[in-house]
Amino acid sequence: MQKSSSKLTTVMRPDLTRLPGLPVPFHLRSTGYSAIEPKTFCKGGDNAPFVQVFWAVSGKGEIVFDGIATPLSEGDAVFMRPGESHRYKTAETPMKIRWFTFDGPGAEKFLDSYAYPRLLKGAGQCPHELFDEMATGLREMTPFRQRKLIAVAAEILALAGGGSAEDSSTQGHIVSRFLELAQNNYSNSSVNVNSLAELLEVHRTTLARLFKERMMLSPGEYLFSLRMQHALSLLKDSSMSIAEVSHAVGIDDPKYFCRCVRKVTEMAPRTFRQNRIEG
Repeated sequence: MQKSSSKLTTVMRPDLTRLPGLPVPFHLRSTGYSAIEPKTFCKGGDNAPFVQVFWAVSGKGEIVFDGIATPLSEGDAVFMRPGESHRYKTAETPMKIRWFTFDGPGAEKFLDSYAYPRLLKGAGQCPHELFDEMATGLREMTPFRQRKLIAVAAEILALAGGGSAEDSSTQGHIVSRFLELAQNNYSNSSVNVNSLAELLEVHRTTLARLFKERMMLSPGEYLFSLRMQHALSLLKDSSMSIAEVSHAVGIDDPKYFCRCVRKVTEMAPRTFRQNRIEG
């Protein structure tokens, strides 16, 4: 294995010795692009006092955490908390990686709020335009750009964990089709998780596992939430009776419907309708 050999394109904050004075949740520190040569052992940021986010653009290799090597390939994302260390080992072809770092009192808490593992397999295609926007923002560093960088970082993190629900894999297609069918048919009282699983030609247990992995709730919880979302809108924005609203969202029993509304609002449907406080 060769010694570290990589081509770097990096944009950094002008002053790394102190945080900018603008009061934002965290501050972007740097962003860049690394092209690591084949058959290379490459050091990462050892014990760095900032958060590091990496997105594998192409190539294959391994990433080493605490002496344990894990396969790393195109479309994977890596998240490092302050003080953590890692190493790269590339395979027969170069590995290209885009990355950014951020720091400040709220940086670690912000990353932790996503509950991502160190290595997130299958994050998807790298959002190059967002990394480019980061580089532009770090060059300008106006107050507006600094605030916008917070949103750009959040969008990248969201894409890393959320794109799989819309991916082109068989599993992603099943979840996407469930969402589509539920949204188009929630008003039909005969529609439930079992009937949708049958339409999708997948076992209910398999559907529940795939859906939970990608949506972080069960298919039944999603269908219930969908019905309640539309029910609350109808209660606020229409003159339909309670029974009519109940039937319109696929719940045949108005008494059960009232219990459902009370569960999500802590109010009876009539009280919720009369309450002028939005939301």
